[in-house]
Amino acid sequence: MKKRVDPHCRAFQNAVDLLARPWTGLILSLLQNGPLRFSELEERTRGVGAKTLSARLKDLEARRLVARHVQA
Repeated sequence: MKKRVDPHCRAFQNAVDLLARPWTGLILSLLQNGPLRFSELEERTRGVGAKTLSARLKDLEARRLVARHVQA
């Protein structure tokens, strides 16, 4: 028989899993004060490759934790 997981525990585990990914906490910390352009994030997250930064932002966007706005 499968053990039922408390929804609060599942939400907590999801948050821990997300923050355990490299650079995610730093990115969220930088964005908490307001929007930044990709190049600004790149500059402030020295050591993070553009590919990794882009992947983390896409993941955060998919989870609806950040929103992307394209300026023309």
